[in-house]
Amino acid sequence: MTATIDFQQLFEHSPNPYMLLDRELRYVAANRAYLRVTASRLEELLGRNILDAFPNDPADPNNASATMLRESLHRVLASGQADTLALIPYRVPKETPGGPVLVERFWSATHTPILDARGEVAFLLQHTVDVTELQQLKQAAAAPLVEAGVLQRAAHVQEANRSLHAETQHLRRLFKQAPGFTAFLRGREHVFELANDSYYQLVGHRDILGKPVREALPEVAGQGYFELLDQVFTSGEAFVGHDLRVLLQREPGAPLAERFLDLVYQPIVEPDGRVSGIFVQGNDITAQRHAQEQIRHLNASLEARVQERTAELQQANQRLQEVDRLKGDFLGGASYQLSSPLHAILGATDVLESTSPSKAQQPYLRRIAANAEVLLATVSGLLDMSRLSTRRLQLRRDPVDLLALVREVWEQLRPLAEQQGQRVVLQLPDTLPALQEADEERLHAVVITLVHDALRLTPAASLVRISVLKAQGQVQLEVRHTGSPLPPETLERLFQRFTQLRGTWVELSVARALVEAHGGSLTARAESDGNTFTLSLPLRGA
Repeated sequence: MTATIDFQQLFEHSPNPYMLLDRELRYVAANRAYLRVTASRLEELLGRNILDAFPNDPADPNNASATMLRESLHRVLASGQADTLALIPYRVPKETPGGPVLVERFWSATHTPILDARGEVAFLLQHTVDVTELQQLKQAAAAPLVEAGVLQRAAHVQEANRSLHAETQHLRRLFKQAPGFTAFLRGREHVFELANDSYYQLVGHRDILGKPVREALPEVAGQGYFELLDQVFTSGEAFVGHDLRVLLQREPGAPLAERFLDLVYQPIVEPDGRVSGIFVQGNDITAQRHAQEQIRHLNASLEARVQERTAELQQANQRLQEVDRLKGDFLGGASYQLSSPLHAILGATDVLESTSPSKAQQPYLRRIAANAEVLLATVSGLLDMSRLSTRRLQLRRDPVDLLALVREVWEQLRPLAEQQGQRVVLQLPDTLPALQEADEERLHAVVITLVHDALRLTPAASLVRISVLKAQGQVQLEVRHTGSPLPPETLERLFQRFTQLRGTWVELSVARALVEAHGGSLTARAESDGNTFTLSLPLRGA
């Protein structure tokens, strides 16, 4: 009858110190030998981190001995392989008649991983041997003892193994996390020895390690890649390829998938000159290739659409130019037809005024003349609109006395103000330098438009103020009237063509264009109790 082995009893009664840690390096178990050499009690250790329970040097948590212990334990967690500390000085409590005291001891420790059902490290088993006496003998002897020599060599091997392990892990991380696909093919048959995640993503997650490339990737036969590998291995010269097409069966039974690659086949040459393998490194540029193709197609399509749209716009522009020309011809003809009878009306009123009309007739004659002047200015604006639209407007360049022009406009429109019972205030300086060379007829039309609009927008018995002043090398004419302020939406479109204000068409866009042709500006703003139009023109020599 086979006896049942009680591993708990073996663990508990072993003469060698053993203890068990979880992945957080916390105590899970410790046998009697371990508790004896560390002068500890099990209930004080369970659940505590080993470095908290035994820090070696409480004043320096990162002391050398604690660091050695921590790194060994972490190596086991990372690799799943046992790790040995041949010699490590470490302070632990020791029972004395006066109670536990901290003493430095020398230990040789082995850390063994305990794996779970998934093959992952679940616990770490530590087996320690107290080698303090051997170390003390080595230090006391005049010549190195054999045992001390063994320990010293073991320490050197331990340090070399630790450095090699760290370097190997670092290289493996670099290889695994490389941004492109990488693999190493060993020997003339190009056997897969290493491949990173990106390589598996390229070829599909199939079993390739340990297989020759022709066996691992049979669908690549006939595409030239096997021959390139043979050439690199034979010649010892690297191959660099760009935008290479390859067909791969990335899933079992699936059709071949087209991929585009940039890659390098780099031969690995040993010290004796022999090629031992080939390092494969590259990037899958399929997405970029497809994006470039789409961009090319879109560019070609866009260019055709642009050409088509350009032709449509050119045709539309030609039609608009024709319509604009016809409109200009119509406005020009209409303005000419209207101006002739208006000049006749003004001539007739001049003749009547020279015949000594009665006092009762004089106000009517002045009203007829004033309204005819306003209408003539409007007709002149229509004609200028036609010339502006066809770019045929030409300005005269003569000195202009703005004060005389404003007084003349006022005399022409005085009858309208008196008829409506409006009070007009003129604020004019005694003298003013002549304007820069200007077109007096067109400035006259602009001023009469501004004053007439003010009279029409002002309620009866309200105030209209006309002022002229010089400021910063410019002369400014302000026409301000009381009444309702214009709303913001009206101010925004005030100088657009054919803007209608309170039932009357006021072509302020033409007035602004004429002012800007003189190098000036025409603006409008709403006040709390009315509106102000400001005409600014440069002075001569300004």
